Amino acid sequence: MRFPSLFKTPAHKRFDLQPRYYDPIKEEIENRTWLIKREMKEKSDSAENAEEYNSRIVGSFHRKSNFSENKTGMIRFTIMVMLIFSSIGYLYWGNVVLYILAGFGLSIYILLKFRKK
Repeated sequence: MRFPSLFKTPAHKRFDLQPRYYDPIKEEIENRTWLIKREMKEKSDSAENAEEYNSRIVGSFHRKSNFSENKTGMIRFTIMVMLIFSSIGYLYWGNVVLYILAGFGLSIYILLKFRKK
């Protein structure tokens, strides 16, 4: 039941997308030809080559992901420890701790920025 109102409320909008050029027969033919080409390619490729490529790719991703996880975890831990120490130091000694941490952070940044690789 609807109550009378002074304001006009907008009607609900519906999402109705009609594809412009959809041909189900053409799509089915493309899917079948793709499957047939894939089967023919699998038969022609030797199993050794496929395993070799697969192992190289998997190994690359695995090594990279471990490196990035360790590095981001260490950075997150370092930032957390610095925030805890700076807040405790600020409560006990005041602004002096903030100046010391700012100088320490700036010196580490400069060392990391200009170190030889």
